[in-house]
Amino acid sequence: MADTDTETSQEDETTDATQDGGEQDQPGDGKTNGKSEVETATEKHLADLRKENASWRTKLRKAETELGKLKETSATEIEQARAEARQEAMAEATAEANARIVRAEVIAAAAKKLQDPSDAVAHLDLSKLEVGENGEVDRKAINKAIDELVKEKPYLGGVRDPEFGKRPAAGSGGKSMNELIKQRMRR
Repeated sequence: MADTDTETSQEDETTDATQDGGEQDQPGDGKTNGKSEVETATEKHLADLRKENASWRTKLRKAETELGKLKETSATEIEQARAEARQEAMAEATAEANARIVRAEVIAAAAKKLQDPSDAVAHLDLSKLEVGENGEVDRKAINKAIDELVKEKPYLGGVRDPEFGKRPAAGSGGKSMNELIKQRMRR
């Protein structure tokens, strides 16, 4: 508080002296406009620091603005990269699922026409058979491909007899060996 009072009274004296037409302090006596050289230098230095501070604040605001823009840009790029990665993953998953669907449909259709349905998978080009957007495969195209395979390689065709190789169970109403021998001997 005392410094402020001193400065105010010094300013008043300077104003009074200037208005009265009085002489201002002469250079070299250590005072300028009623202020000492130290006070003048301090005020000048303080003004310079304020200008420098204002300059740094301006630079800081510009840098913060640029940083915000960079964050937005990088966030957008990251989101785009994530979206692209999701699309690629979906495409891969869809392609894999479609391949399984085609394989299952071919095996199901080949079970009726081939001895070993897995031969159809081994000999047919499954990439020519596509799954529609509704998840269905053109069954006519599959049957046609299997029919052409059977024409090209007839040894693959023919349905196995499900009873082939089975023996009747013992005691299942058939004659025993003794009865069969007796029957043959009577003839």
